[in-house]
Amino acid sequence: MMPVIVALKASVILLLGSALFVLLRGARPSQRHLIAAFTLAVALLVAVPFPGGVVVESRAVTFVTEAEFAAGGDSNIFAWVRFVWLIGAALVLFRFVAGIVYLTWMSRRARPENYGGVLVRVTDISAPLVWGWTHPLVLVPMSFPSWPERRRQMALCHERAHVTRGDLWTGLLAVAAQCLYWYNPLVWWLSSRLREQQELACDERVLDSGVDSSEYASMLAEFAKPSFAPAILGCAMASGPSLLRRRIENIISERRRPGRRRWNPALHLALIVLLAAGTGAAIASDEEVYKIGGDVTAPHIVHKVEPNYTATDRRSRTQGTVVLSVIIGTNGRTHDISVVKSLSRGLDEQAQKAVSKWRFEPAKKNGKPVAVTAHIEVNFRLL
Repeated sequence: MMPVIVALKASVILLLGSALFVLLRGARPSQRHLIAAFTLAVALLVAVPFPGGVVVESRAVTFVTEAEFAAGGDSNIFAWVRFVWLIGAALVLFRFVAGIVYLTWMSRRARPENYGGVLVRVTDISAPLVWGWTHPLVLVPMSFPSWPERRRQMALCHERAHVTRGDLWTGLLAVAAQCLYWYNPLVWWLSSRLREQQELACDERVLDSGVDSSEYASMLAEFAKPSFAPAILGCAMASGPSLLRRRIENIISERRRPGRRRWNPALHLALIVLLAAGTGAAIASDEEVYKIGGDVTAPHIVHKVEPNYTATDRRSRTQGTVVLSVIIGTNGRTHDISVVKSLSRGLDEQAQKAVSKWRFEPAKKNGKPVAVTAHIEVNFRLL
């Protein structure tokens, strides 16, 4: 499970991006789509571990603690939180895999056709859609061959716009963010806005090609039936009622608008500055992390909590050593605790829980507190 600090940083980034999206409601769909995509990308970036600080010497100090009696197994709320997070992530991932299986199956049973130099696959779907990343496929309904030529051109222009804009990749980005931060409503809201704006942007590209807006709006109105695939990993012309209404309203407003909308340079600058600041805050290490040696002194324990035996491990008489890797911060607290050598799931968790409560006199470099890496051995023995 991700550290709490990562979840908090991601929430701040998502909140910032959502606020910018709302504030820039006068921008073009392609620009608002960029805001949503960039925000989701930065939220994912904060979960990537970045090496922090300067390595002075390739060794870490080791602290040892002993747990030599069984005090019973208390419930570990962190284990339940981890379990719930894994279940949520697994469900999102399952939905994604189900989409791949569904679209792969639809593609394999489709009949290839060529229209105006564009290779499509005719299959049993309600509206044209495109999916795939390295070799995108355009799937069209069984009725597509009987459509008027003009209507086929508009539909294919819309789907090709998704490919050239890279919407299939940003859709994958949204799925990754949903999998990692499924518990955060801002992720789902931004993902929904991402899909909305990419459809609006592709509609504008169709209109820019010289298509009559009334004719195009009439065609979209026929695809009011919601589609299974777009919500997972494809891009389709079909939309739910609310998005369809939004798309038609945007088309009408484009027809009435005398000139192209421009993005206010001041807002453009504000977006760059704010998102750059958010990115820097997200990927920056909280503190430089050193290793013991040279002019970096070792930290000293000032408060130590002994771990408990779990009831299960006590009955099975599990004994041995759990080795933890930790960072001891400038405030003397431990964080980024991970298991280097495991003993059992229960005892690993008990060791982490106990060490998270340890307090140190921090390490120092040239007399100033610094963060350092350390190994902590937690020995479990039954008397």
